[in-house]
Amino acid sequence: MALSATAYRWLLVSVLICILVSSSKFGLAFEYPHLGAAGVVANEYLPRAEVEGETDQYFPQAGIIGTTPLIFSKALECFSDKYIYSSCDEAHRLTQSGELNVPPEYTDQYCNGPCLTETTHVLDCINGMLKQFVFFNRATLNDIREAIKGGCGYGPKRGNFNVIEHIQADDATKKTVSKPVIYALVLMIVGWRMLF
Repeated sequence: MALSATAYRWLLVSVLICILVSSSKFGLAFEYPHLGAAGVVANEYLPRAEVEGETDQYFPQAGIIGTTPLIFSKALECFSDKYIYSSCDEAHRLTQSGELNVPPEYTDQYCNGPCLTETTHVLDCINGMLKQFVFFNRATLNDIREAIKGGCGYGPKRGNFNVIEHIQADDATKKTVSKPVIYALVLMIVGWRMLF
């Protein structure tokens, strides 16, 4: 049984498409919704954390009952810990809503003084409690660090501690088409042109 040249081409194209689809990782990325600080879910952070005196019931999907409020309150204590924030003026501290209130004229004092170090300690403290902490303005810990890096850097963004810009820039990069999809499309077009 002989196949025509067109049938061979269609077979080749379908095999290439199957290879591309099976080698790509569609559907594996799961993006958590931006719940804000009040929407912390136990299984996102410490699924087997134990809370003394609460209960000994363990639920595989959600962890120990009562874990989330305790962890969440400990993370929020990082903002008011007198051993972490001791020298930085309250007007220039990182707030629980995710804002850095540093005016451009105060940049040198902020970046070269205790405020930068203490803010970094607060971020490390929160990261130690909740790795996926999201502030009320949808900023992550990494967004805050990027805003500090840009504001204290010596580039054109020096003195700009606007966290919202870093959130928007991060959202814009998430919306770009991934490289494997572009490569697959180019390969399909080139393969199609070679065959026909």
